[in-house]
Amino acid sequence: MKKILFTIVLFFSATFLIGQWTWQNPLPQGNELTCIDFFDNDIGFAAGSFGTMLKTTNSGITWEYVQRPTPKHISSIAVIDEYTCYIVGESGMSFKTTNGGINWVELNTGTDKNLNSMHFPDGNTGYAVGDSGVILKINVGDLEWTVLESLDYHDFYSVFFVNDLKGIAVGEYETVLKTEDGGVSWTIKERITYLNLYTINFADDNTGYIAGESGYLLKTIDCGDNWEIFETLQHSSPRSLFFIDQFTGYAAVHGGVIVKTTDGAYTWNEIYDNGEILSAIVFTDSSIGFATGYDGTILKTSDNGNNWENYLSGYSGDYHSVYFPSQNTGYIVGFYGSILKTKNGGHNWQLISDSTTNRLESVYFINDNIGFITGGYGKILKTIDGGDNWWVTETGDYYYNSIYFADEAVGFVCGNQGIMAGTTNSGNSWATINTNTDVHLYDICFVSSQVGYVAGGYPGEGTILKTTDGGNTWNSMLNDGPAAFFGISFPDPLIGYVVGLYGTIMKTWDGGVTWTQQISKTTRDLMDIYFTDINHGYAVGAVGTILYTNNGGDEWYSYPPMCGGWIESVFFTEEGKGYFVGSKGMVLTTPEKEFLVSINESNLQENPIKIYPNPAKDRITIETEPGLFKTVIQFFNLNGQEVFIGKTNNHKSTKIDVSMLPQGLYIIKITSSTRVNFQKFIIQ
Repeated sequence: MKKILFTIVLFFSATFLIGQWTWQNPLPQGNELTCIDFFDNDIGFAAGSFGTMLKTTNSGITWEYVQRPTPKHISSIAVIDEYTCYIVGESGMSFKTTNGGINWVELNTGTDKNLNSMHFPDGNTGYAVGDSGVILKINVGDLEWTVLESLDYHDFYSVFFVNDLKGIAVGEYETVLKTEDGGVSWTIKERITYLNLYTINFADDNTGYIAGESGYLLKTIDCGDNWEIFETLQHSSPRSLFFIDQFTGYAAVHGGVIVKTTDGAYTWNEIYDNGEILSAIVFTDSSIGFATGYDGTILKTSDNGNNWENYLSGYSGDYHSVYFPSQNTGYIVGFYGSILKTKNGGHNWQLISDSTTNRLESVYFINDNIGFITGGYGKILKTIDGGDNWWVTETGDYYYNSIYFADEAVGFVCGNQGIMAGTTNSGNSWATINTNTDVHLYDICFVSSQVGYVAGGYPGEGTILKTTDGGNTWNSMLNDGPAAFFGISFPDPLIGYVVGLYGTIMKTWDGGVTWTQQISKTTRDLMDIYFTDINHGYAVGAVGTILYTNNGGDEWYSYPPMCGGWIESVFFTEEGKGYFVGSKGMVLTTPEKEFLVSINESNLQENPIKIYPNPAKDRITIETEPGLFKTVIQFFNLNGQEVFIGKTNNHKSTKIDVSMLPQGLYIIKITSSTRVNFQKFIIQ
């Protein structure tokens, strides 16, 4: 089979396609892990925010980043066997894999409400609960969930079934529902406190526990017919409970604390507190347990909870700038003077300097060894040996935001209140330059030794300056932009772009004489922009925002966020590999060839392709509009492998035999001379 140049994943909720992303810091990744489940002591999955999926096959010693089946938040995961796994989450999302996470099939839930919890009491039947009283049921092998009748329309947060018929759902306002007939009918427990109940777990068929708001704890020894109130869990808002027998249990509570009971919840002892906010806890046997939480935290104990090891590694803090002078050598700078370096394209990053504790904002290298960094308190750092040693130049009590060198000798820094300094001797000395403005200047670039641009401004006033004499004088090209500009990129001497607050993107075709605002389709702040050529560009910013254009900004496509933090800086090497850095130590990378242009929702709603039956078993029919006759049809599995290629005939419909393809989810790409269309289909 032919391997396509990009790995394809179809996001059904927002109908986007993206390529393969890799977390380089922290490792294995940095998003919240809201849920975790194991088949046995070795094989387990963890999942969470932004569709994050991890898998281990060696009891958590190493975790593999699984290409996400969805960009939506995953709230619950159920591992049925070594190959089969279910997930549910945001807006009624649900997926299933039967090959250990290689491929995922979307399951119809019949709801757009958030699904908060799921439980499979055996390998045949599963239940899920969510907001507004939603209760669902599925049998293994089905491709859709059945919506069950509910007695209550409050939000459900957790569900547990002791067998395929008998189970309990809990939620807000002390809601406790019980069924003994597989969800056909339910009884509701009388409310006493109206506190929210967040988690439920059973030690055996009769002994169960519920924990909720303000440490409210309930216990049953008759499978929920009666409940005893405990006031022993003196911790607020437990996020997760797990009991390995009727006496021994664990709870992950607010604030990153793990507590343990050995007497059936009469007393609890704090056994872990290291500040990580924890979301889920599970034990695979009486000794081995795992807890997951914010920022990618993965904890493991092998001695009944006495000691916990954190399997999250790497560097924390916020990073503000990334630069690669060559294919493999790169630098990242950020908080408290941190400087990271890689010599192998980011496979490993090393902290290389503690020459300052000031915040560092910008890095620029002339080659692999000679580079400059700037940031707070007027400091400009220089190295001539690849960062082994740094010389610090003090220029005054200024705050610099950006540094750029027009050639090996001539460089500039710019910063707050219109400050700018320049050097003509490769940074050995710096002199102040008059910019004739007092607005903050955030980014600077040169298109030649003589022509350069600066972007900046205040929240309601964007400013762009230009020099045509090598930086000696600067003239205002725009001083009334819609918002402050944080990033600037010129892929051509005449064509340039700026980005800033509130999703602002502006473009010039004439060397900055005129600027036209583009439609970014976002109101989130954009912090940086990078064009690899005059057509292909990337803008990044708040809440993991990544925008992409392949037509010079005529249209910007929004990618489902890979993370929830701020992306502060983006850089692409000449070889086409992109690096994205930002808050909480985030370093992401993707090859540009795998960064496939998105398809927006409206285009798919008007998609001229019709595929039926869908799901299919033996044969599918593809109907296209007349303008798409004699075009190329390609099928891809979710590994990005091309599994079929053909052409439409001279008729409106084309029949294709799919009986030889494995069961699973596929993407059809139909390419004509004027357009490319995508559609999904399932083979049962």
